[in-house]
Amino acid sequence: GVSGERGVLTTRALAAGDVILRVPTPKAINVGPMSVTASEAAVKLLREQHKRRGTRLPYVRSLPTHCHALDTWPEPAMAALPAPLRQASAERRQWTRRVYEESVRGKERLFGGHAVTLEEFTHATCLVSSRTLGVANSNGDTVKFLIPFLDLVNHDRAKGSANQVRLAAKPGEEERGPAFIELVAGAGLEAGAEVFISYGDGQLLTPDETLSHYGFVEDFAPSLCTLDRSETELQVRTKRNGCAETVGA
Repeated sequence: GVSGERGVLTTRALAAGDVILRVPTPKAINVGPMSVTASEAAVKLLREQHKRRGTRLPYVRSLPTHCHALDTWPEPAMAALPAPLRQASAERRQWTRRVYEESVRGKERLFGGHAVTLEEFTHATCLVSSRTLGVANSNGDTVKFLIPFLDLVNHDRAKGSANQVRLAAKPGEEERGPAFIELVAGAGLEAGAEVFISYGDGQLLTPDETLSHYGFVEDFAPSLCTLDRSETELQVRTKRNGCAETVGA
């Protein structure tokens, strides 16, 4: 990317509808439906990482050893955040520890004989939270995947919202199901342009959410600060002094 840390650039000009990236579906990791939490999905990632062989090993062992999502921050840094963010993070950390105790600790046989520590499990949870992408299947249900190369694409709500991640079959073999996961251009791109997607699986993310799940705060309309989600509605809370003060307070 333009930051030099990660990103995907085009090697040639692309038109709207062109495939930017195509990854064989077996190379990706299906971590489950959207209802699966990052901690629950992390169990599957760790099992893949501790296999002795497999086509996904080069990918899972290349995942970064650092992760900047909020739940990995040290306590002194957490103390600088607003109370709602601290509380939400504390609840997620508590859930991560519970999943670890019930599904990971003492179960070395699930992880190739490796005794996974809570620190390792927290890191895997962070990777899942920050790198999974939701892809709609043929039934219209959204499934979460860890996808090689596609998880290097950076977020930009304006530039990336038109680009689409989809499942695709080989031509003439549709009955066999999806063979690829594709990123399709929603608009023309020049050669050498950085490719973006919009994180959040089509939902509008606030600074609170991008900080919590991805470790960054993007520029945002100052009247929108947090999203309160229930099962039936999406409510937007406003703050008089804007989101920047709310996140950094």
